[in-house]
Amino acid sequence: MGGNPEEAYKLAPKYREMILRTNTGSVAEVDTETEEVPSIDRAPEFKAFFYGLAGLKRGFLSGCSPFIFFDGCHLKGRYGGVLLSAVGTDANCGIYPLAWAIVENECKESCMGILLALSGDVHWALG
Repeated sequence: MGGNPEEAYKLAPKYREMILRTNTGSVAEVDTETEEVPSIDRAPEFKAFFYGLAGLKRGFLSGCSPFIFFDGCHLKGRYGGVLLSAVGTDANCGIYPLAWAIVENECKESCMGILLALSGDVHWALG
């Protein structure tokens, strides 16, 4: 895989559209920061994203314990940020990924963001 981070971040909205088009039932949210006055020379700046794939959701419902765990880790490098993940445990007590997000920093707002996005997608499991 080649390229640079700037080009990869520019592709995040296209990646979102691809997920929604090809993975019915998936959730994909990309947050970009735009200027007050749009500029032709500058693409929107990536801020955060959240992905929850439908296949992972089905797997979670069919074979995982009914508990969801959350964790975050700081990303090192030029752009930083925090990788937040929501996981369950499968029948072998292994980690089963459910959803993930990259946000600017680990704060109450970003943690609540992934919880709200996930709760909107997982409420069917509880009722």
